[in-house]
Amino acid sequence: LMLVLTSVAAVDCAIPMNGIYPQTVMFTVMALVLFGSDEHAGASRHIQWSRVLAVLAAIAAAFGNAAALSVWPILLWLAWRSQAGRVWTAGIVIVGAVFGAAYLYRLPGVALGAASSAAAPDSSSLLRMADYLITYLGLPWTRAGALALTGKGIGALLLVASVASCLWWGVVRPAESRLDRLAVSLVAFSLATAVLAALGRSGVDADPRVPVRYSVFVALMHVGLLFLAWPRVVARWGTVAQLRLVQAGVVVAALILTAQQYASGQAAVATTQAMRATLARFAAGEETDDMKSVVYVDLGLARRDLNAIHAAGLYLHAR
Repeated sequence: LMLVLTSVAAVDCAIPMNGIYPQTVMFTVMALVLFGSDEHAGASRHIQWSRVLAVLAAIAAAFGNAAALSVWPILLWLAWRSQAGRVWTAGIVIVGAVFGAAYLYRLPGVALGAASSAAAPDSSSLLRMADYLITYLGLPWTRAGALALTGKGIGALLLVASVASCLWWGVVRPAESRLDRLAVSLVAFSLATAVLAALGRSGVDADPRVPVRYSVFVALMHVGLLFLAWPRVVARWGTVAQLRLVQAGVVVAALILTAQQYASGQAAVATTQAMRATLARFAAGEETDDMKSVVYVDLGLARRDLNAIHAAGLYLHAR
């Protein structure tokens, strides 16, 4: 939970319209865990029902965010690696294709994306996509000005590690255990969301900074890589003294993560207080240029939407 809901991401996702991100993560993880069963239990009634629930969870995940559509090819991979059989493999293909087609049918963003991608990308757009991809994978550090460069370095390392992990344990050799399959699935999902964001938003966002709320997607990669590394570290460090060293390292890492949570949380509280004050002034009828970076770049459009929200009786507590 500390990895998925970092302090800054939790603050961003606490905004009602951004609550869909942890919702998407919850149903995505549910789908991957429920479907990634052991092949030896594939014929049991319990496993069959778990896989039915996994498909339903995959459907539910997409009602939070369209990035969850990338769960379907991962479920297909899980069906192959867990030897779920032809029926389940065909079922995932059919249900995923039908649901995906219905989901994307007449979706405004799809038409916009098709129009914007009609021209072949030039070198500058490719570099912008690559920068967005690395910045995305470096969250949440890339959103801190002092750590932006360090964050991009982390993002580049995670890109190499994630691609290598997916190729090695996903394609070259079969995942050795259910935990390995789950780990590869989590890494693949984060990588897919990063690629989708780089393709779809790198040329749209006027602000080159990647929204910090995407951290909840990247955190699944962190968890997946930890799942892959931990059993192999323990296997190589088999003596009591070595295991104690590993355990001490885990304690140190937890303390560092806790300190990071506290520091980022304090910064997030200060930022949130300033944003709330600006939003309160806007809701009271005031409009100034500094509000454009907090409310919206077009304050007139924001005022119209706010009036429509109030007229519909939504978010009355926010008045």
